[in-house]
Amino acid sequence: MELMTGVTATRVFNSHIRATDEFTIRLAAGGVGRAAPSYGETIGIHEDQSSTGTISGLLTGSALLDLLAAEAVGREWDQASWDAWLAKHFDRIGRNNASALSEAYWTAAEPVPPVRATLPHLVLNIVNGGEHAYTNPVLSDFHEFCMVAADRDPEPVLAAFTEVATRVRERLAGAERVLVNGNPVHLLGVRDNRAAIELLLEVLDRAGYAADFALYIDASAGDLRDGDGYRFKTTGDAHLGSDELVGYWKQLVTAYPITWLEDPLHEDDHGAWAALTSAIGDRCHVIGDNYYSTDADRIRTGGHRGSANAVLIKPNQAGTVTATRAAIAAARETGQLPITSHRSVSTESLLASRITMTDHIDHFKIGPLLTDYSSVLRLNELIRLKEG
Repeated sequence: MELMTGVTATRVFNSHIRATDEFTIRLAAGGVGRAAPSYGETIGIHEDQSSTGTISGLLTGSALLDLLAAEAVGREWDQASWDAWLAKHFDRIGRNNASALSEAYWTAAEPVPPVRATLPHLVLNIVNGGEHAYTNPVLSDFHEFCMVAADRDPEPVLAAFTEVATRVRERLAGAERVLVNGNPVHLLGVRDNRAAIELLLEVLDRAGYAADFALYIDASAGDLRDGDGYRFKTTGDAHLGSDELVGYWKQLVTAYPITWLEDPLHEDDHGAWAALTSAIGDRCHVIGDNYYSTDADRIRTGGHRGSANAVLIKPNQAGTVTATRAAIAAARETGQLPITSHRSVSTESLLASRITMTDHIDHFKIGPLLTDYSSVLRLNELIRLKEG
């Protein structure tokens, strides 16, 4: 147990140049920990909505600090009891702030946690689509096209990744640009999601790296939901029912070497999730991100249904270090592969890196390293923790 002697907040900025509170926790033994909350551009229906401004009654600023001063400062805590207190107050604090406060305590109490001696495989963002396409943007209904490194050594992996990214940019330079949600994106000849897949596979093949990276698609299909089906509004106006979208994914996985598929369906389309995983789960990781929202109970339920065979772990969705670790345990208990990730609207938070190393996660979805230095910070933290 550690005596908490102070909690303060400083207004800092996240990767979208929006002000947020960075919390500092001080312990009597001398430990100091800092963390600021991150969140996603695409918010799942099961996760904290506080970043969207649609929740009223959350404590912020001096009111939040008053609560912490009254109920937290001057008391002794360990990680489990602190996280339990935060979870009790999710409705007043919000999971995003709670996650930062949980991280701040952890880094104050355990600045150098015990870790493993190997690095995870990196999942590297290379081409973006959907309505928030900033890095190598292309016209696609799907949010991210990533490369999963076969090697764990970051130096050769990132040298190859940089070469591929350079070639992709060269290919995109001559493409026509159109606007999607106010963002200029590249039209790859045809309005078809397969164009982005074929571009990336062609570049990997010509660069000689086809065997060094696997293809990962984050569909974020909750954003495609339209009534009782799905609308591909970016590439056209196709409307697919649940069974038709399952068939669409089966065709893509058969036609292309796609071995990782994140959020291919809406969060509540449970039968379609199970049908898709049953059909392609032997050759493709079907990954629940918004579907699970890093909730241990949902992960167990989905695992028993056969809804997915992999889970994306995002600490801010869980709200605390303890809840994040419970989600990882639930994934493993039900035979689903845990994959850690940070959020697109990011800060200097290193929690995802620490969880990856302390809990022996084998894959880390790290973000666009060439355009987001906060992702480089998380990569460097992985390396520091490996070196001890």
